[in-house]
Order: sequence, then structure tokens, then C-alpha cells
Amino acid sequence: IAVWLVNARLYPMTVALMPLLMHENQPRWKYYLSCHFIAVSSWLIMKDNYKSIEKENRNTFLNLDLTSLTSLLLCAFANSGNKISRLAAKS
Repeated sequence: IAVWLVNARLYPMTVALMPLLMHENQPRWKYYLSCHFIAVSSWLIMKDNYKSIEKENRNTFLNLDLTSLTSLLLCAFANSGNKISRLAAKS
């Protein structure tokens, strides 16, 4: 049920964002990748910036944004896990 609820919440955002990303020069696999990673933060970023980005480059912009956001979160998670393990070792 939880997975269904999350997907039901993100589906309208994906449906609203995909027409803004469509361009005939982009391969289809990029759209599938974008649909998979659309989250609330990327939806808000694209809704604010899509008019200033050329239509051909919107999908690339979103994928780079999602990649950098995911990398930042993974580094922060690894760093906090490392700090927690060191604190636990001292105790």
C-alpha cells in the first residue's frame, strides 16, 4: 500500500512535467530515466526554471539536476554514517 501511495502522489507531478521536457531531438530512454527519478524537489526546480531553458535542453538539465542531487544526498548519507560509527566506537 505504501508504494502505491507514493506512486499516486508523484504521478501527477510526472504527468505535469513531461510535456515540458519533450523534444524531437532527445532519445526516448532519457524520458524514461527522467520519469523514474522525478521527485518533489526536481519538479519544483523545473517548474521555476523551464521558461529560461531551451526546450531541447530541458531533459538534460533535469537529469543533471537529479544526478547532482542524488550524489549530494549519497555523500551526506555516507558522511553521517561514518560520523555515527565513530561516535559509537568511542562510547
